[in-house]
Amino acid sequence: MRRSQFKIQAVSLSEQRGNVSLVAQELGICKESLVNWRKLHKEGKLTKEKQISSGPIREELLRL
Repeated sequence: MRRSQFKIQAVSLSEQRGNVSLVAQELGICKESLVNWRKLHKEGKLTKEKQISSGPIREELLRL
């Protein structure tokens, strides 16, 4: 998976669950990175055009 795809999925998951700290911990990334990615997403600097539509990593992210 490309880094941008992972970032978009992580942002989406954190928005769905509403807990940045917990999602960051579950994904093995630092909270500050996820907060920054959410900011970039809000500013339109992360695009969903490359978001993965299926696959085991997406399924794992959704499961978390």
